[in-house]
Amino acid sequence: MINKILKINLLIVLVLVFLSCENENSPLISDDELVVLWGFVFAGEQVDDIQLTGTLPLDADTSDVPPPINNADVTIMKDGVSYKCELSPGDNGYYQYNGDDLIIETNDEISIEVIWNEEQIYAESIVPEPPINVSLS
Repeated sequence: MINKILKINLLIVLVLVFLSCENENSPLISDDELVVLWGFVFAGEQVDDIQLTGTLPLDADTSDVPPPINNADVTIMKDGVSYKCELSPGDNGYYQYNGDDLIIETNDEISIEVIWNEEQIYAESIVPEPPINVSLS
């Protein structure tokens, strides 16, 4: 009788181990498309360093490049005024503001809004003071 109970318990454990080895719904490898927003603004410079890409799965090769997102609506906001960005030339996911009326200055509060696949992404930052006494050797 005890031998039969041990066999049943062993069978249950083996079934549970087998079922837990499946990789279908791993929380570490998402099937959702996510957006990575890289945005750089510099005092006295044009806004042309905003890049949108997708994500890579955790098991991606180190040489893989995230896919560019070239179909988003990107808007910069400064002092309550919106500045619509355009896709930069090429298939690289970079966006830029082409007008000459957006002047970025130190201590400006800049925000960005991205709308992609009916999702809204929002970020804000304050333009820092430029570094003093920086040199390269």
